[in-house]
Amino acid sequence: MRKHELLSEAEREQLLGIPIDRDDLARLYTLEPHDIDQVRLRREDRNRLGVALQLALFRHLA
Repeated sequence: MRKHELLSEAEREQLLGIPIDRDDLARLYTLEPHDIDQVRLRREDRNRLGVALQLALFRHLA
């Protein structure tokens, strides 16, 4: 059976790779005040961390 890949290695790196440029890191992973409001709605530390990571990841993928 032949293995099919949805994305090439280069496409996967472009999609999932974390930027190493300081400006890109700051732009993508700094939470805005409205993001922080969403994070603060969660009760548990682990949930707040999860929401913050999801917000940053969604921004990175967009």
